[in-house]
Amino acid sequence: MAQSKYHSDSSSQADHSWIALVTVCVLFLASVVTPVFYTEFCNGFTSSPASTYYGWHALLFGWLALFEDGTIAWYANPFLYISMVLYVGRLGRASLIVSCAALFMAFSSIYYTRIWNDKDHEYIVQHGVGYYLWLLSFMVWAAWLSWQASKNPEKS
Repeated sequence: MAQSKYHSDSSSQADHSWIALVTVCVLFLASVVTPVFYTEFCNGFTSSPASTYYGWHALLFGWLALFEDGTIAWYANPFLYISMVLYVGRLGRASLIVSCAALFMAFSSIYYTRIWNDKDHEYIVQHGVGYYLWLLSFMVWAAWLSWQASKNPEKS
């Protein structure tokens, strides 16, 4: 018995969905093991190079930035995860909405200027490759979901 056109489209969509999911996960994991920012220590009179922060550090402690200066960028991480779970659960529209919120939160990191820690005034002076990989993971996921929604507006 021949498969219906609907069924074959559905299975090819699933194949591409896994490619998108894996791509986003690889980008995100690569961001965790690469430098995300370089900082400079400033005590009010002089400045000197301070530290290189890797993505794992930002992932573990970034949530504290909300209490330091109101930055919500770290909270994009659980939103990305929730969006992926919703997509796998076939809730495309909800996944797209949560993904857009995650993308907005991730891009709010542009306003993050210092690192939360016990040191005084450690400022971000440069973003590392991990930062850009992290942002790219959100952009790729949101773009994938937008493309899927435009391709199948009645299913999203």
